[in-house]
Amino acid sequence: MTGNRAKALRIHRLLADSGHYASMISELFLTSLLSHDPRKGPETVGFRPVPPGSESGPVLYDVTDLIEHAARSNTRTYTVTGIQRIQFELLGQAAGSPGAGKSTTGYVFFHPVVLRFVLVDPQRLFDLANGRIMAGTTRFETLVAILEDSASCEGAQNACLVNLGIPANPAYFGEVSRMRGCTGLKHVNLVHDCLPLTNPEYFNQLTIERFRSFIRQSAAFTDHFLTSTRTTRRRLIDALKSEGAADPKVSVVPFGSNDAVPPHPGADELALERLGLAGTEYVLFVSTLEIRKNHRLALDCWKALAERHGSGAVPQLLLVGRIGWMVEDLVRELGELDVDKVPVRHLQGIGDEELNVLYRNCVFTLYPSLAEGWGLPVTESLSWSKPVLASSLDVICEAGGDLIDYADPRSLESFIEMAELLIFDTGYRASREAWIASNHVRRTWSDVARDIDRVVRTN
Repeated sequence: MTGNRAKALRIHRLLADSGHYASMISELFLTSLLSHDPRKGPETVGFRPVPPGSESGPVLYDVTDLIEHAARSNTRTYTVTGIQRIQFELLGQAAGSPGAGKSTTGYVFFHPVVLRFVLVDPQRLFDLANGRIMAGTTRFETLVAILEDSASCEGAQNACLVNLGIPANPAYFGEVSRMRGCTGLKHVNLVHDCLPLTNPEYFNQLTIERFRSFIRQSAAFTDHFLTSTRTTRRRLIDALKSEGAADPKVSVVPFGSNDAVPPHPGADELALERLGLAGTEYVLFVSTLEIRKNHRLALDCWKALAERHGSGAVPQLLLVGRIGWMVEDLVRELGELDVDKVPVRHLQGIGDEELNVLYRNCVFTLYPSLAEGWGLPVTESLSWSKPVLASSLDVICEAGGDLIDYADPRSLESFIEMAELLIFDTGYRASREAWIASNHVRRTWSDVARDIDRVVRTN
């Protein structure tokens, strides 16, 4: 804070290693350490100037949310999940979309000091998200280096700014407004869900108010919206109209999944042994532990199954995901659980390769969420041709269609009944696997990025 960068980074390293206050301190450092002013650099870095009045300029993908999420993470192994996972996959594909090129595509960060959008090198960002950082440096030092190497994008006329998350900085839309007037900027925003408005019981008041502010400002300064489902589109249009937007433009672009990666010989067995799952049948539930994901119902379901059929007859329920919010009692109960009596385990810090192993070898997957924007684990399960037992929510029905089995997320007995069918009726389970394998048309992240690019460049 006093200008001694070397000392500041040493303090940050100590705080991050201790696990205390790392998120809060990272926020402070993002603001205080970056003395470099990218506005002093060249006006048009990486772009050919586009004359005012031209039909289109470069497409600028906003990576602010991904960078800030990485900075807030207080673990040495950074794993992107949920909305950040979707952003990571789409941003990685964006430069390869039709029409993209050095002069037409860029990655920008909303700089917290100068309050301007600046160009950043995407490769170092993706290396960071993949857990690859330079030897001898911390993740945060790599973030600082990424931002210090940033450059101005002021010369990008008629650009289209694409944000794949929710802007957190209060000054964000002020800069969007300025660039709309000065450079002909168009703003496109991907809205993953409207849950803070439709399901406020699952969020704190600050999150709800921030989302309301986002909707209010978006109604005035966003030219086009993207959603992954028709359900979210309807909800978003209603929210925008309530803030005075007369005819909001909203396109639906369904999400995708990665390829089902074949295993290396013997690799799965070693990974399962390392995770304590060698020779174990298990049902997979991939999600951050938070109240709306309905882990409570999943746990109660497995308790009932173990009581009815005996714990040895029931496959283990494997909960994979970091601990989120409003689940303190559940986490305490999981820690005290006797796995021999109730076969439920919780794993954290699982990387992509291990997650592939878990999907590849599970009996089926579970997803009893109470409120969703899409339900990425459902799509991922289908890419592995795995049966899915999920909530009968409108958005999940859009994602899963007739390929998966549904139950009422507020009815324990409904989930018990369907879980019993998938566990004990092996013929039925095999028929569901065959149905998925024959009828699932996999949609790649490249497909999604191409559709986003088409919407962005034609609207």
